Formats: sequence, C-alpha cells, structure tokens
Amino acid sequence: MPTNSKTLSPAPDNFIVVIPSRGRIQLAVKSEQLFGSCNPVVCVSESEKDDYSRACKNVITHPDEVSGIGRIRAWILENFTQEVVVMADDDVSHVWCNMYRTGFAINNPNVVFEILANAANVTADLGLHVFGFSQALDVRKYNATKPINLTGWVGGLVGFVGRRDYKYSTNCLRADIDYCLQSLQEDRIIYQDNRYAFVHQRFGLSGGNSANRSMARDNEELKYLLLKWGRYLDAKVTDAGTLRLMVRVVRKAKSILLQA
Repeated sequence: MPTNSKTLSPAPDNFIVVIPSRGRIQLAVKSEQLFGSCNPVVCVSESEKDDYSRACKNVITHPDEVSGIGRIRAWILENFTQEVVVMADDDVSHVWCNMYRTGFAINNPNVVFEILANAANVTADLGLHVFGFSQALDVRKYNATKPINLTGWVGGLVGFVGRRDYKYSTNCLRADIDYCLQSLQEDRIIYQDNRYAFVHQRFGLSGGNSANRSMARDNEELKYLLLKWGRYLDAKVTDAGTLRLMVRVVRKAKSILLQA
C-alpha cells in the first residue's frame, strides 16, 4: 500500500476532486475531509449554494436545470479545466484496502491522494481516459493474480484524464456504465485498480440522485442501455434480488495450448 504519506505534497493545480452533492450537507462535509489533500470542491445547484457554503470549505455551483448524474458529470467535464478530474459521490466515507488477509480501512487524506495520483499517472502513461477502483469491499472477492481490471465499469468514484469527443448521456441513472462502455469502444480499455475500493452507500439514502429515481425511469433507462449495447452488457438478478449489470467486453486473447 502507499507509504510515507506524511511527505506528500497537496495535489497539483492540474488535479482536482469534485464532489457532486444534493441535499446531503453533512455527508459532503465528511467527504471533503477525506479528500482534503486532493483540492476537493463540492459541486451543488445554485439554489443550494448558501446552505452548503455555511458548512463546506469550497463550493462551486452548477445551474439548477442541470439535474441527474449524467448531466452533472457532463457539466463538470465541460467546465473544469484541470487535466485530471476525479468525481466522488458525496457519500464516500473511506477507502477499503482489499489486499492482505483481512483488509482494512484508509482514512488518511494524504494516502487517499497518493492512491488517486498513482491511478491517474498510470492512466495517463497508458494514454487512457477513465480510471476507477473496485466496487467490492471484500477480500474474498479480490484476486491477487488480477489486481487490475481493464474492461469493467467504475462508479461511486470515477477519474478522468483529459477529455474525449464522446459525452455523458442525459440519463439520470447508470450513466457511468454507458460512459465506460463508450471509453472501451474508443480507447479499448479502462484502468480499474481492484486493490482499493472507495466505500459508499449506493442505495437507501435521501438526497443525491434519489430524487430522479423511480421504478418507471429505472426500467426505461435499463431498456435503453441493453438495447444500445446489446451483447456487451448483461443484466442479471442475484440471489439477493439485486440487479447486477456486467460489462461483457473481451480484450484478452484466449489461451492456446501448444503441443510438441
């Protein structure tokens, strides 16, 4: 894991963490602290600026009509000039290290910056655009022989190096899946570091993107994604009754056994 965190400098001017938030001031305050060494900015609608400014250190607003995670992410990429933009959900509470026997939580802002900076540097060196981390905080699901995934999708925290011609969809739900598939189509791979997971609560909280969520919209946007991406996106209901969407993009050649 990252070491010597006390010697790290704050994030450079070309690196920023943007925390989109809506109706979750206390969560945004905690998330801002976690990313304290990463030039964090809390991004809210203009109508919520005064409320957030009383609690958060650095608040930037987007127009009220920009609503839904897809539109907000698109607005951020268009309006921030930093080369590396990391968007973190406002309910990200800590980082979980999937390595070692039991794993452990990371709350040190300097270490968090080092984890993000390492991923951004690797992504830039590979000439890629999107990077992220594991969405499973469970050492039993971590494969030490495959610490990096190149073909999945990332969410909760999504990093971007540079900009691309393709855009975020206007969908309010699951916009990250569509964007990652576009990135796989353009760049062929993304960079997903499964050694770490940025822990957040996907469902069950008020505020945030929950105002845009409904059964009808969920079904409509799921149908759109499955129709658009066909065999490259698979929807499966788990034993626990949770819908799981899996990217089915293959970038690894099949092994061939050669006989003498």
